[in-house]
Amino acid sequence: MLRSKASRWAAAPYLVWMVLFIVVPLGIVVWYALTNSDGQVTLANLTSIGRYASVFGRSLLLAAEATIICLVLAFPVGYFLSRLRANKQHIMLTRCPEPDSPLLHPAFR
Repeated sequence: MLRSKASRWAAAPYLVWMVLFIVVPLGIVVWYALTNSDGQVTLANLTSIGRYASVFGRSLLLAAEATIICLVLAFPVGYFLSRLRANKQHIMLTRCPEPDSPLLHPAFR
């Protein structure tokens, strides 16, 4: 719970971020799902969703595979980092995200 006025103000940027990038896009998706091209409210879009069951199944399978790969890679790295001394942990923790840096990928240059 936010107790002081200062902590309430400190949460304001986060709340604005949440509204702009989560609530608004989710509202747009719901609006398009429940309306037709004329703007009338209908459930026709939701009744035809069964045609895409194979796509949903493949998406869930790929998500499960990605999760397993990340877990298999992350647990040994986390264990290794937990065994380092504190001064080396800080160095290694700043180096771990580097392979994902867009600056290292030639396609982004």
